[in-house]
Amino acid sequence: TRTGPAVLFAMIATTMGFIAMFISPVPMIRSFGLVAIIGVAVCYMTSLIGIPLIAILIKYKPKGIPGEEKPTKADLVLSKIAVTIAKNPLPILMVAILFAFIGLQVDPSIPISTSERTFVPSDMPAKISLDKVSRTIGSTTPVPILVTGNNVLSPDVLTWMETFQKNELSLYMEITGSTSIVDYIKIYNNGTVPQTQFEIDEVISKIPEGVRNEFLNGRTETVIEFSTKRLEMPQQDELKTQMMNDLVLLTPPPGISASITGSFDLFTTLISDISESKEQMTLLGFILIVAFLALIYRKIHAVTPIVPIVCIVGWNAVPMLILNIDYTPMTACLGSMTIGVAAEYTILIMERYLEERETAASTIDAIRESVRKIGSAIMVSGFATFFGFSALMLSNFNMISNFGLTTVIAVLFSLIGAVAIMPAVLSVLDELIKDVHTIEDKVLHHPHKE
Repeated sequence: TRTGPAVLFAMIATTMGFIAMFISPVPMIRSFGLVAIIGVAVCYMTSLIGIPLIAILIKYKPKGIPGEEKPTKADLVLSKIAVTIAKNPLPILMVAILFAFIGLQVDPSIPISTSERTFVPSDMPAKISLDKVSRTIGSTTPVPILVTGNNVLSPDVLTWMETFQKNELSLYMEITGSTSIVDYIKIYNNGTVPQTQFEIDEVISKIPEGVRNEFLNGRTETVIEFSTKRLEMPQQDELKTQMMNDLVLLTPPPGISASITGSFDLFTTLISDISESKEQMTLLGFILIVAFLALIYRKIHAVTPIVPIVCIVGWNAVPMLILNIDYTPMTACLGSMTIGVAAEYTILIMERYLEERETAASTIDAIRESVRKIGSAIMVSGFATFFGFSALMLSNFNMISNFGLTTVIAVLFSLIGAVAIMPAVLSVLDELIKDVHTIEDKVLHHPHKE
């Protein structure tokens, strides 16, 4: 058999999905991809070298007559299911593609959560205390705007800052207050902003050093802080977009720049980064898999694993929507990870089918034998992965438990794709090839008469 090369190709294909994670702007995802690749490589080397060495050390002898394989009940059940599907492939493929289409359509509607509040247990004492504070005073994450330039204490800049603060307070109900060095200058100057640089410098010297250091970095940097109500991450993102537009409309004086910064900017920016990168990672994963299969096999059957992989990626979104699971920095890599896991199982089925097709009398016989001989091994491997990731579901941290749940679902879908969808795809492809050959024979042996 060609099991060794098949497993090697499947292992390399799996790493393609994880390699796609390297384009993510989130360090957590890139690190996970690297660790996953190392883990896959170590597992392959262990199975190639470690297990045979252990067998030699314990003097293991296989049971039964060499060359004679007695199928287990699981093998027979799986092969029977595969044959039934292979005989009626179109209904199965139509249902699979329909659910994949639905999943791909609803995927953009699944929220992306980057709020640290959702990453920790709801009963954590620190979170409970923070929630109490937030209910009392509003958001504990201010909206800081960094103002930079040659002289942020000039009369024009201070006047602009005062105008901008008043404008934002009047426009948005979400903003509950604002504080800047301008407010302290007015406090120490009888409620007005000085009109000359000399007067401003005089007032600044009266302000306590601790207050000055909180809002000023020399004369080149200052901060405007807006306090807000407690907002969910999508609301924060919307407010940030509106305030950025206001910074364009109310342009700072020449030589001065202003931008939103701090944790408020970091976590809202992370939403768009995750949204863009998860689609890019999935697309790159597909491209790498297709290129790898085309390079290795160079035949039409190389495209067969792509169909179940696309279906599985689409299916993932449906349970996420039903179970109300948001995308997080961890689950954002679900698409590319699914491509890697599903590629392994589907390539093993395809490789075994191509081997059996050389001696089998028909497509159905080849599918029956391929699933009978390798189906249970794939199921055992899949369920080992299933139970490994299911341990993450026991975590008190929602981000980790949800990642475990979505991964478990993806593994189950990958097994279904390998055992159920692959036989249907192989059956349809072979029928198409037969039809093409039939047409070619008719054209070659029965040419049209002029």
